[in-house]
Amino acid sequence: MDGWLTLLAVRDHGTTSRAAQALRITQSAVSKRLDRFANELGIALVERQGRRIALTPEAERLLEEAEPLWRQLQSALQPRGGHRPVRVAASESLLTSWLPERILRAGACELHAHRGVGVLERVRSGAVELAICADAGPETGLESRWLRDEQMGIVTTEEAFPLDEPRSLWGIEPQALTAQAIERKLTRLYPQLRVESRLESYAPLVQLAKAGFGPALVPEGVALAMHAPFFPVPGLVRQIVGVARPTSWNKASVNVWWERLKEA
Repeated sequence: MDGWLTLLAVRDHGTTSRAAQALRITQSAVSKRLDRFANELGIALVERQGRRIALTPEAERLLEEAEPLWRQLQSALQPRGGHRPVRVAASESLLTSWLPERILRAGACELHAHRGVGVLERVRSGAVELAICADAGPETGLESRWLRDEQMGIVTTEEAFPLDEPRSLWGIEPQALTAQAIERKLTRLYPQLRVESRLESYAPLVQLAKAGFGPALVPEGVALAMHAPFFPVPGLVRQIVGVARPTSWNKASVNVWWERLKEA
């Protein structure tokens, strides 16, 4: 069981370090579990691709064949004395700012945190029923519903931030859901502002900006949660949406929980 869960975690998170964080074990323990599982199965499970690791074709086939059975087993082992909480994945930037309080008001759920497109992968795989994220865009086979708009702006140590002067900004990695949509808007509205340095998450961006490394483009919620000076950029907002399969939106439990979240 440990080997299977570790393989799923590596698939979902892309590196042994992130898989270790999700499983709450050490990185070396992740490697040992994978080696032991590979020896038991007699196949190679992962291969190195630079700093990341990727599943081998044999591991991909194993997941394709076995994961549906795993989901059925999980469902069969659920307690029958009541309804299972809605399974929700949320992006880290939302969970480090205003979303936790709203989720608490919406009621019990099985909550998971992921970076960027990881939340959508959890929906596609069936691991969760609903994802809450930013600017998901058109997703084949998935349906998005608007929750709210969130202001984007600049965190900087400067006393003012004129928007009509050419400036270089720190921003989120281009693979992030927000980056793709927001930077198109930024280029259209403020071509003199360019994201030229990047990190993988918003919290470190705020810390760098507060330390004087340069202005950073971040969501208002993260800036306020970290008590950082924030200069809104007019016209620049990111859409916060709920994303699920159409069959999940048809579930009464998902719809009831979503409506409670909207009210919150």
